Amino acid sequence: MENSPTILAISGSVRQGSTNARILQYLKGNLDSRCEYILYDGLSRLPHFNQDLDRDPLPDEVASLRRLFDRSSAVIFCSPEYVFSLPGSFK
Repeated sequence: MENSPTILAISGSVRQGSTNARILQYLKGNLDSRCEYILYDGLSRLPHFNQDLDRDPLPDEVASLRRLFDRSSAVIFCSPEYVFSLPGSFK
């Protein structure tokens, strides 16, 4: 959508059908139609953090996520709690 705000939504749970993903899906259905809403589902495909990989060429999934961040006006994170913190896949 040209000149409309873009919201990137990321669930911290990689489990299919997670409550967090359902919450983000619910938000999508209740947003103004003039807003672009992207529900990112590639968290499980991201490589574990490794600074050696932070160079060109970036892994495809990392480059794709960075492009989404660049074009987004806002980001919503929805994550489960795991031992009083974020799950490892989200860190």
